Amino acid sequence: MHFIWKDRTANTVEDDLIIFPGDASLKHLPQCQDGFAMLLEFTTGRRLFFWSQEARKKGLAWDDITKEKELLRKANDVLNGNAPSAPAAAPAALGFGGMTHSELMAMLSGGSVPPPTQTAAPTAAPTAAPTAAPTAAPTAAPTTAPTAAEPAAAPA
Repeated sequence: MHFIWKDRTANTVEDDLIIFPGDASLKHLPQCQDGFAMLLEFTTGRRLFFWSQEARKKGLAWDDITKEKELLRKANDVLNGNAPSAPAAAPAALGFGGMTHSELMAMLSGGSVPPPTQTAAPTAAPTAAPTAAPTAAPTAAPTTAPTAAEPAAAPA
C-alpha cells in the first residue's frame, strides 16, 4: 500500500512510501503540545516523524485529541492488514490485465502464468509452396469504374 503524506495547502506530496502489512506502526507522541506529532516506525528500525497542525475549533485545546486518535487507530488497522473489506472489484478494474493476486505473484516470482484472456490479433499463416494456377475461369466478370478518359454515361 502507499502511505502518502501531503501538504494540503500546496497540494504537494511530501512522502510517498510503499508499506507492506505488518511492516510499520504509527504512534502518537504525547510530548508534542502544539500539534499532533506521530512516529511511523518500521520493523527495520527506520523512523519517520510527522506533525499535524489541523485547525482546531475555537476553545478546543490540544488536550482533546479524540479525532486524531481515531484516525491513528484506523491507520494502524490498515498498516496491519486489517482494513475494512471493500466490495469486490470486477477483474477489468483490477489492472494488470485482470490477473488475480496469485497470478500476479506467480508472474513476479518467475512462475508460469496462464495466457491472457484477450484475443490476440490474427497472424499471417505461413505460405505454402506455389501451386499451379486454377484452371476454372472466374464466375463473374470484374466491373470497372469510369475514369477521366471514359466519361460516365449520361442519364436517359
